[in-house]
Amino acid sequence: MALAASKPRPKRTPLVCAVAIGASAGGLNCLLQFLPELPLIPNVCLLIVVHLDPRSKSFLPHILGRIAHWQVKHAEEGELLRAGVAYIAPPDFHLVLNGGRLHLSSSRPVQMHRPSVDVLFESLARQKRLKMIAVLLSGSGRDGSEGLRSMKLSGASTIVQDPADSMFPSMPEHGIETGCADFVMPARSIAPKISMLCAQG
Repeated sequence: MALAASKPRPKRTPLVCAVAIGASAGGLNCLLQFLPELPLIPNVCLLIVVHLDPRSKSFLPHILGRIAHWQVKHAEEGELLRAGVAYIAPPDFHLVLNGGRLHLSSSRPVQMHRPSVDVLFESLARQKRLKMIAVLLSGSGRDGSEGLRSMKLSGASTIVQDPADSMFPSMPEHGIETGCADFVMPARSIAPKISMLCAQG
């Protein structure tokens, strides 16, 4: 199977929707389940935060690029969002969207994590011109719950992995407790739900 680096560069099509995905312990297994089932969707990009050891090199673009239909890469400071790309937060940097560009921040950890799901979600909640979808996956702790609330209040659609389907249910449970989860579902159902939401006007 081809690596992400060998995939053709996505065309510069207008970006309409951003799908923000947050995960911690057990979340990689969920990504490996649903990303192969998520087709490349025109006018859409993915923004992914996974809690990793900040001292270790991240191989996520390589791992996920082997099974995804999207170009998968680490986000770079100041780069413009492009449709067809899955951007991953590098270790020990918050991933922030501002004015259509990605920024990497070394500000203090949030919920003991850097990158933090809350930081990504809350930055998207401040955007005015993008359709947005938030996806909160397996993990320990409560990172992502306040960001999920912010995205919901800004008009985003929100998906939370079913805690019963999660290896570590704490993050999904806290997300559900906010009352801001539009859909609670197992990993196998997430890809078709994202596709359906992106297709809606």
